[in-house]
Order: sequence, then structure tokens, then C-alpha cells
Amino acid sequence: MPAAQRWVNWARTVSTAPSRWHRPTSEAEVASIVRECATTGRRLRVVGSGHSFSAIAAPDDEAMSLEALGGELVIDRARNLVTVPGGMTLRHLTDHLARTGLSLPIVGSIQAQTVAGAIATGTHGSSLVHGNLATLATSIRIVTGSGEVLTIDEDDPRIHGARVHLGALGVVTAVTLRTKPTALLHQTIEHLPADLTTSGFYSDGKSSIIDPVKWKAYVASAGPIKRLGQQVVDAADAYRTTGSRAAAECAIAHMEAAAKDAVISGKMSSGQAYYVQGWVIGAVAIAYLKVRDSFVPKHDKNNRYLFASRSAEGFLTRRRFHQLLKAVAVKAGIDPARVSPHVLRHAFATHLVEGGADLRSVQTLLGHADIATTQIYTHVARDHLSRMMRSTHPLAKAKPAKNSD
Repeated sequence: MPAAQRWVNWARTVSTAPSRWHRPTSEAEVASIVRECATTGRRLRVVGSGHSFSAIAAPDDEAMSLEALGGELVIDRARNLVTVPGGMTLRHLTDHLARTGLSLPIVGSIQAQTVAGAIATGTHGSSLVHGNLATLATSIRIVTGSGEVLTIDEDDPRIHGARVHLGALGVVTAVTLRTKPTALLHQTIEHLPADLTTSGFYSDGKSSIIDPVKWKAYVASAGPIKRLGQQVVDAADAYRTTGSRAAAECAIAHMEAAAKDAVISGKMSSGQAYYVQGWVIGAVAIAYLKVRDSFVPKHDKNNRYLFASRSAEGFLTRRRFHQLLKAVAVKAGIDPARVSPHVLRHAFATHLVEGGADLRSVQTLLGHADIATTQIYTHVARDHLSRMMRSTHPLAKAKPAKNSD
């Protein structure tokens, strides 16, 4: 099939122009295409929904989509298993399972991915007691790079590498997944300290169950410092909403008192480290708002914009911010063409994650509604991904089997 379209990933950060597109309708056709590419030395990549933020699935030569691949969805109720075509999307799979009273034990926040693609890239959706989607695979049917059709079952040691194969082992045409009867979920939300893990409050090895006795002791010991931190934040909020100088002075007084008592200096306990975050937020809010006041036009004292400006709009426009950013780049000796708000946002998110920051924390910081959007912003360098695969993948150090003729 001639190249009729460009390939663009979901985030529109990667695009290519494949020399040819293939949309096979059967496994036999998949094997035939693979053998043809192997014979002619062409490079074939299989694409799913393009949800990956990296260029790992970008087809730079020939592309194959499994959206038209035939195959039945087979349910084994006795063993709670379902076998699905590799090109089926998670949305279609979960909808079909729901109609039969079954469900997947765990799924991610987005269901536009194909089953084969979601498994191949190790898509998220894990928890403290569940693996990700790839761990549900009990059997995988693959057309290898030579065109051979291979079925890898759960008792085959190669299953661990085949589950998250990153497209390196062949074309996944069918997958068998574990299922469970449908059930209603109960959601409980608790706000716990960010450093809870290092404080030893858990009573199990998976860090999923909090010891109530240790937690009660923590709440009692952290009570006074928690109240002080909350007073600082409340005073800063009052200044932000009302402009009351008394509220600002109150917040400053609380922090000065804490400093004199040496509760925010030296080695902090876990409780102190957590609630100092609140004090810092309050102090920054007060300092910023003092500066902000000088930019609010005298005739517009009710200006509610976070970044107020003396401009006709009353706020700092995106265009003006872009100009200021370019000016800062010039002063810093950086090519201004390389700097933009969008670039800084991507770079900052990537820097945080590569430095060990929790992805959920970065999601909150960037204000994303779901974790998948944050994953798109946190790019991982291709060479880093390559090193990681060579050193950690189950098949990385495997030696090729010798022919025993």
C-alpha cells in the first residue's frame, strides 16, 4: 500500500512520513508482510494509537497498523481469561467485557491505546497491590522478525520479556489477559504527609497499610507545628483575598516566632519538614503580593489577575511574557531562539522527573487533569532509554540460541 498519510503521535510531538503503510486483515497477511520486509531489508514498525510521547514507535520506513486485523474475542469463563486481537483498543475491550459481566483488574486513565501497544510500552495503571496492564498477559502470540508465528505462554520464561517488548520482538497479533467479575469501587481520599514512606508508618512490606498506632503518635506530636503552619497559610490567604496588612504582619509574626524557637532550622523531624512547606508558600505569597501591588493600576484596585499589569488589559499577556523571557535569555548569554515558555515547561517537567521527583507531584505542579498528560511533558532522552533497555530488560543479556543440527 502506498504512503497515504503521515504518522503523528497523540501529543503531536513526533511525526514521520512512512514510505509505505500496511493494514493487514489477518495474521497470515502480517507474516507475509514481515517476510517481505526481511527479504528486501526494509525496516517495519507497528503503530498503535500513538500514545507514547517518545519516538520509539515512529515509523521511519514502513508502517503497519493493526486496526483492521481480524480475530475473535474469546472468553474463557472457567479461568477468567480473555483472548483479544492485538489491534483492539482498551475501550472496546472493556466495553465488551462489561457486557459479559467481566472487567480487567486494573486499567490506566486513558483507554484509546491498543491492547498490544499498551502492553508493549508498559503503560501505567499499577498500584501498590496490582501490576500494570502487561502483568495481566498470560499468553502472547507474535509474528517474529523472520515471519514465524510464535505463541509464548505463562509458563515460558520468555513471557517476561515479551510482555514489555517495546516492539523489538515482532508483531503482537493476539493477547490473552486475566479478567475478574465486574464490581463497584469505593474511593477513599486521605491527605497524608509527603514523607510518610520514610517515617515508617507502614505495617506491610508493600507500603500499602498504615499502622494506626504509629499514625496516631505522629498526629499527636505533629499537632502543634501543624497548627502553626496552618496559621501562616491562613494569614497569607487572608492577605491575598482582602489585602489586609494586618494579615500579612500576622503571618510574618508567626514565622518569626517559629524561627526564634528553632523549629524551622537545624535538623527537622518529618512533621517539621512537611509543614515548613506551608510556611514557605505563605511567605512567598506575601512577598509576591507586595510586589504585585506596585503593578496594579491606580484606577483598577479591584484587579484580580494573579500577574497584574499596568497595560490596558490589566494583566501580563502571553506575548509580553514571551518578550521578557527573550530579554532574560539575552542577558544570560543564551540564544533567545532556544527559549520559550513552552520549552521551559517541558524542560522543567523533564528535569524534575529525571531528578527523581514523583510523577504525581509534577502532575499537580503543572495543573494537569490526568497523569497521561504529564507523561507527555516529561520526555526521556532516547539514549537514556536505550541504556536502560540494554541494562535492565529481561532479554538484554540473553545470548542467541545456537542451532543444534
